[in-house]
Amino acid sequence: MYMRIKTLALLNSILAICVLTCGCSQSGYSSSSISYDFSEESHIFGSDLPYHNPMVIRLPNNQYRMFFHNGNRIMSAISDTGTTFAVESGDRLTGEMPAVVDLPDGTWRMYFSTDEGVKSATSTDAFTFTLESGLRLAPGSAGSADSNGLVHLSVIRLLDNTYKMVYDGVNGSGSQGPSQWTILSATSTDGLTWTKDAGQRISSSEAAYRGIFSAWSADIHYENGQYQLYFSAEANPLSKSGIWQATSSDGLNFTIDYNPTLGRDAQYGNQGSTGQNGYLGVPQDPFLITVTGGQRLYFWKTDAGTYCAWKAD
Repeated sequence: MYMRIKTLALLNSILAICVLTCGCSQSGYSSSSISYDFSEESHIFGSDLPYHNPMVIRLPNNQYRMFFHNGNRIMSAISDTGTTFAVESGDRLTGEMPAVVDLPDGTWRMYFSTDEGVKSATSTDAFTFTLESGLRLAPGSAGSADSNGLVHLSVIRLLDNTYKMVYDGVNGSGSQGPSQWTILSATSTDGLTWTKDAGQRISSSEAAYRGIFSAWSADIHYENGQYQLYFSAEANPLSKSGIWQATSSDGLNFTIDYNPTLGRDAQYGNQGSTGQNGYLGVPQDPFLITVTGGQRLYFWKTDAGTYCAWKAD
């Protein structure tokens, strides 16, 4: 049962005071985002490097490889620690917004966005990829939530070796933005043939109840019988814009947490200050990886670059 609105407002006020006065950071890094669950750990790439939508895999040798896109170039970077990355030479593929998943045979598959729809490629070393024929998902019919494209992909392989994808459907033409993106999903038994799930993963009514007016770019996980979504959101008040979490038992109907996982930079508060790609200081495009001792959250901020944040077990 939901708490009464007045009680919720009081709790949110108390929590906000706590995180403003008790925030912490690792390794001497000065955190700027308001920390509800995670504390900023490292500023990986600056705003002068146009690297977007980071996602990270752990390699068999325990190194980390980050994939991201720069325009329509899918690139990668390598790291021993997961917090400092060196960009690798060349391009992995032509496309945008990569999502890489490990396969049962020890190889890798990358899904990525193109103007035609979602494509895929495979690799034995997670560095050199071979394009697979056809589309994994195509835009929907006129008037549908993904009629003008599919972006911000996240894919997981489940314990039974079936697959779940979440993505943003683009429902408007011209310059894209959160108001044109809807978090959708699809399922597959083999990772190649996909069926779109009905409905939205973050419902408008559930988002509105939390003060969220835009939700997009979700990262999906499954653990202990529950699906978890980490997603980007703009909210009222604007200080609570950032990365939020939602949970589900069926992967279709999600309940959003009461507060963001990582909020807007404290210096901006509720200001309407915007940059080239939205409100300044708002963490977005999350990707979560579980490592020994805790979880690391990678994300991007408007006009600031790529970061990671840490949450200990």
